[in-house]
Amino acid sequence: MAPKNRAFTLVESFVVFAIVGILVAISAPQWGKMIADQKFESEISDLNWTILDARTNAISEKICDGSEPKSWGVKVEIPDKYTLFCEKIDGTQKIVQDFKFESSRIESLNFSNAQSFPASPEVGSFVEISFFSGQKNNISIKKQGEKFRRKLKIILKRMSKTGTICFDRIAGFPTISHDENCAE
Repeated sequence: MAPKNRAFTLVESFVVFAIVGILVAISAPQWGKMIADQKFESEISDLNWTILDARTNAISEKICDGSEPKSWGVKVEIPDKYTLFCEKIDGTQKIVQDFKFESSRIESLNFSNAQSFPASPEVGSFVEISFFSGQKNNISIKKQGEKFRRKLKIILKRMSKTGTICFDRIAGFPTISHDENCAE
């Protein structure tokens, strides 16, 4: 008796490939959405960490460009970029690193729920959060160069998702919220 060949038939192989193809077609859009959502969360986290980095640099009196700076800070510009900088004693700013959002945009800069700065790229609106060197609680928030002494919300959006960085000038720590409300 001749040995039987054990193998898949062509029809069985086509059925398996069709099932795999259907499963891939069903999961591909969700996979893309998951990657985009993760990138959005990463961008919010990166901005939050950059603000914390500026605070840490100021408290530890980190040297910038060969000398002790007056302050470390973050400048957030509508619609999609922010900058880590140090301000020298003579008032000039040295840009340490520039960042640009790829998957989200800044929706607004909101001060204590009272005054909102809507996102409008042609205006070039910005806010600066500065931490003065060697001092834990000496923080300045400036809107277009004018000092502002309230809480700040940086609202970022990507399609239907919202992320907010809540910053209290007194506490000096940014926190992340997944809606537009910051805990009071």
